[in-house]
Amino acid sequence: MKLTDQEFENALKQFGEAYRHWGAQQNRPSRVVLTDADVIRRSGLNWLRTAFATAALAALILIPVDHFHRQRVAQMSAQDEALLLEIHSEVSQAVPSSFSTLEALGTESGGGQ
Repeated sequence: MKLTDQEFENALKQFGEAYRHWGAQQNRPSRVVLTDADVIRRSGLNWLRTAFATAALAALILIPVDHFHRQRVAQMSAQDEALLLEIHSEVSQAVPSSFSTLEALGTESGGGQ
């Protein structure tokens, strides 16, 4: 079936009118009447949403802070350990040869333990 130009134009015109009519029906504002119970229920939900959002935001802020704190504590602990090893190596010295006999006497008598 082949349409003539006039029939095709009429079909497009009818489609356009139908589409505009449907669009006008969709954009019509609807009247919503809220009762006091609806307002109270919605305000309660808003409070709950606000509390949840605040808790989520606090978690997003505190988790990285806690991670940074733990990292810093581990770093300081490693630095302290390195410092203690350095101090130990500087303080610890081999016994001079003149004291070697005293050291041998102390280990033989159990005084070195």
